[in-house]
Parts: sequence; structure tokens; C-alpha cells
Amino acid sequence: MARLVWRRFPPAEGRLAGVVATVLISAVFSLAGLLLGELWSIAAETLRVSNGHLSYRADRIPWNHHLPVIFAGCIAIFLTIAGLCARSAGHAGDSDVRFLR
Repeated sequence: MARLVWRRFPPAEGRLAGVVATVLISAVFSLAGLLLGELWSIAAETLRVSNGHLSYRADRIPWNHHLPVIFAGCIAIFLTIAGLCARSAGHAGDSDVRFLR
């Protein structure tokens, strides 16, 4: 997704639009990753217990106790990858931009 953002907003035309789009998309993807991780951890606990009723066990899942840190980590990973994509998009030229138009 980061590569598509930098293809749509190439650094040669100005970085502001690409940076704003990258920050917004990083928040959306991080939130989606957070929710998918929570679903995965609940599914794993359900399989471990072999019962769909978790009751108080749902409070013991470590994923739920570290949501802000996981969210910040997801954003950091996305922005790091987007930075690498922006660097390569700056060297690629106009051939990548024609892909999306």
C-alpha cells in the first residue's frame, strides 16, 4: 500500500501530499492490524481452551493489555516501509506513475 501511495504522489512532484496520505493510511492499516490481532488472539485462546465461552479468560489474553504499544509499533513499521518506498520512488522516475493513471 505504501508503494501505491508513493506512485500516486511521487516525491518529484512534492512530498507533502504523499506524507499526509502515508500518515493517514498508516493509522488505518495499524487499526486494522490491531483488530485482526485481537481476533486472532481470541481465536487462539478459544482453540487452546476448546470452548467458545472464554468468560474471565478473555481478560488474561496479553494482546488486550498492550494495545497502545502494538498500535504505535504497527504505525512505526508502516512508516518505515513507506519511507523505503518513498526513497525508491524518488529514483524510479515517471515510469511508475503511469501505472496508476
